[in-house]
Amino acid sequence: MDRTGFGAFAFFGISRFWEFNLGYLYKSPGTMTVRYQGNSGTVDAKDEGIENTGALQLGAYFKYPFVLTESIVLFPTVGVDYEITLSSNPEWWNDFWFRGGVGMDFFFSESVFLRGHLIYGAAIPVGGDKDLGLDFTHGFLAKLGVGWMF
Repeated sequence: MDRTGFGAFAFFGISRFWEFNLGYLYKSPGTMTVRYQGNSGTVDAKDEGIENTGALQLGAYFKYPFVLTESIVLFPTVGVDYEITLSSNPEWWNDFWFRGGVGMDFFFSESVFLRGHLIYGAAIPVGGDKDLGLDFTHGFLAKLGVGWMF
């Protein structure tokens, strides 16, 4: 099933190399591929009764910063996220994501900066309706946030 969404996140740097984050996502299902007795087809997930939902996201990432200029820091990053679906609908499930990509900090001053991430990941669904037959999902995630160092 494909899905799109948006949300907000907060990140906390614990040393120069570790970032922990907390986020909220609004997830909207799109289409899903249905397989039945050897045949498959694409249907609208909402037609199958799968509704929009929210999710709480908890994550930890390792990053290795490269200072390019006084105001730009680029960093490759790898980490994990656990998405906890906030829905009573049993068709939704939680996801355990393994992600990697690149991030960039743009400093406006010594303590205020803009952080962006572009990461790709793969997830293992956890819980949810086992009849969906889900065992793997993947996709891109883009994050943008404002940071303050103290």
